[in-house]
Amino acid sequence: MAHFLGQIGTETGGLKFTKEIPCYKENAIRSNFGFSKYCDLFIGFDCIDYSACATKSETIKCSQGIPTTNEKIKSKYICTPELFDYVYSCSARLKGGRYDLGNGKPKSKDGSTFLGRGFIQLTGKFNYKQLSDAWNNDTENKDDLKYFHLQSNEGGHIDELENNLDVAMKASMYYWQIKKSNTFADIDDIAEVTKRVKGSEDEKEVKARGDIKDKAIKTLKQQLYETYINSDLFFIDSLFFTSPNNYTI
Repeated sequence: MAHFLGQIGTETGGLKFTKEIPCYKENAIRSNFGFSKYCDLFIGFDCIDYSACATKSETIKCSQGIPTTNEKIKSKYICTPELFDYVYSCSARLKGGRYDLGNGKPKSKDGSTFLGRGFIQLTGKFNYKQLSDAWNNDTENKDDLKYFHLQSNEGGHIDELENNLDVAMKASMYYWQIKKSNTFADIDDIAEVTKRVKGSEDEKEVKARGDIKDKAIKTLKQQLYETYINSDLFFIDSLFFTSPNNYTI
């Protein structure tokens, strides 16, 4: 549970946001996507065809030693959906890892449609479809089917991941299971858990999630202790032990 809280606490900015902030300013763009693969972000480079996914040669062109530290970001990408349509299109590479989002070409607008939502900040059409399948394959939900990969005007439930907290929390637990995150939470592998949730092992991300996880452990231990001292078990133990109040968890 502590690992789960560490992940959703970081993903939502301290449980404040259930949808990715759609306005990335220049510093945030550079921080999150500032490397040469996304060269079209920078003034002076025109590297993509919005009607198609990048070819291998275009990807190589974007990767050939383009400095990004001081490059200026094009205005069309600052606080606009076009940023997500570009960086989340086709096969997306984030710092520290690579994974396929299942989104179409930039012109499809899948990137801005399937940006981060819910407590786990689910991203990418493929992951939304995976979540729909996991939810609908659970017999518990046979009378409450959800199609998170479809918009409301298509009969879908994508908006519930940000507007319905009960659905958003339950959905995040399904995604946690899909990624087999408990396997690594049980051995306290915070880097691997972060990779499965975030898609990267960025050191700052891992540390932020680890800090919340550690706080959660302390809080959960305290709650467990308080539950114990108010229980019948505490009363029974107090009959046989001199100082039950000195127990530590």
